[in-house]
Amino acid sequence: MKKEYQVPALLKVDRILRMVANHKGSLRLIDISKELGISKSSCFNLLRTLEQLNWLEKDQHDEYKLGPVLGHFGHHYFKDLEMIDIFNAEAKKSLPIIDEHIQLGILQRNQVMYLAKIKGSSTFDLVTYPGILFPAHSTSVGKIQLINKSYEELEELFPDGLESVTPYTIKNLKVLYENLQEAKILGYIEEHQESALEFHCVACPIYNADGEIIAGVSTAMLTEKWKIKHDIAREEIIKLSQRLSYLNGYESK
Repeated sequence: MKKEYQVPALLKVDRILRMVANHKGSLRLIDISKELGISKSSCFNLLRTLEQLNWLEKDQHDEYKLGPVLGHFGHHYFKDLEMIDIFNAEAKKSLPIIDEHIQLGILQRNQVMYLAKIKGSSTFDLVTYPGILFPAHSTSVGKIQLINKSYEELEELFPDGLESVTPYTIKNLKVLYENLQEAKILGYIEEHQESALEFHCVACPIYNADGEIIAGVSTAMLTEKWKIKHDIAREEIIKLSQRLSYLNGYESK
């Protein structure tokens, strides 16, 4: 990353957290300040803020250790890794039936982040490799995770309106809401050239034990393939999402 894009305060926080995580003994304010070359007053303010956010904890001896929030973050990180393992195993069962790329994505506010992909035989592919972010309203795997949002929640998620990714992307929030309400009833959503020209997708939600949508699974294919096997793809993605939901503790009513 270019240095002009780096935030100095965040770099200091990163150094502090790494130092506390790697240090085997006790660490006080003065130790951190001296070791990292951060002024005592600046170091105090950073440490105090990290305490208030529960990123760090200070004991009765004024010594610092990692706080519970970082453990919470770590839990979700490894939970995502576990989900990827489950997805890879189950998607491989669906691949011979669909023979198109199958993707796993999670919602990150108004974007979807792709976590994993199992590839079919198609030589054409969307740029949806793990870690990439894409506008949620333009993708089936993103939209399916918005189906439980109220209109007011959608307004908060998209304060600047809906970005136009292709000429077919839904640009009106009311139309998007209606699209999501229909998908909520059907249990799946289709997307036709909204994220990439000549590509069509179908996606279903993945639920956890509490009945919350925690991710989405989709498949994408070119128009000529969609005309032939969209029914097969839809049925198999529904089955795959049901298996993934079950393995995440969800029991359908």
